[in-house]
Amino acid sequence: MGAMRAARTFMLVVFVVLAQGFHVTEGNLLKEVTTIATTTPIKCENGGLTDGIKCICPVGNVFGVRCELVRDRVPLGRSLDATIRVELLVTGFPFANDLNDVSSPSSVLLNKTLTELEKDMLPGYFQGIKITNVQNATNNIVVIHDVILRILFSKTETVADQYAKNYKEVGKILNTEKCQTGDKPSCIKGLRAITPNIPPTEKELCVRNISAFFVSSFDAVVKDDEGLSCVSQCDLSSPRYVNCTDGTCQIKKDGAECFCPNTDKYLYTYSRCRGAVLIVAMYGGVGAAIVVLVIVSVILGVFFYRKKYYY
Repeated sequence: MGAMRAARTFMLVVFVVLAQGFHVTEGNLLKEVTTIATTTPIKCENGGLTDGIKCICPVGNVFGVRCELVRDRVPLGRSLDATIRVELLVTGFPFANDLNDVSSPSSVLLNKTLTELEKDMLPGYFQGIKITNVQNATNNIVVIHDVILRILFSKTETVADQYAKNYKEVGKILNTEKCQTGDKPSCIKGLRAITPNIPPTEKELCVRNISAFFVSSFDAVVKDDEGLSCVSQCDLSSPRYVNCTDGTCQIKKDGAECFCPNTDKYLYTYSRCRGAVLIVAMYGGVGAAIVVLVIVSVILGVFFYRKKYYY
């Protein structure tokens, strides 16, 4: 494709030079090539946009110089981090305005204290906290923060089911009292409120990572050794796998298409590159059938003519 474009550009330059009748020099030729090249915009495919020089492909599974290629598999990892918003009553920290300044020593200490307490209270899926607001509560404080949980992609349990289970566990566990050791320990005194932040489903995660042109041709698939992947109908692991026999499967805007090999030699009598028949053999068979038909027609013609002649 690049060689053909270069040849066309060169021929156009020669035509312009001859038509305008000026002396051909290296400088003139370079000027014409540059002018034509910069005035010929590159054509981008599959939602790609040009910046005047190259194609910028949409985020997802589209790539190539013109965004003409589509990846059949997009790995999305083994896990997903989700959050639950909680409000905890905490003692041992007199309220001060600098508790809402994430860089202040008091705020850093509060974050460290709560992280240690909740890590000890919650099961292995706990990944940390993110404090959003600290409020006064009569000699105590209410700490509003997100509890960060890690959910592993599973073939047997969806993200939604795991989140619902973890949400109940977090609410039950944090609604109890837990204190540090020492003379003046800081304590979690109980849960004031809890709010879910529903994570995306496996399918929604897939849609986010696939070009809008091809979403209908992809499925979310979970494997124990790979985690979550978004796979096309051309991928063996797809529940809607398109088997092109000896052909090549490619994803297009209208779905999966089979491109059969050696179409100059074979005619495929069934879809998905099945039932290959040699074109030469087929034409030979058709020719033989025509010859037989002609011979039979001649014989029948002679027979009926003689019958008519004698009777």
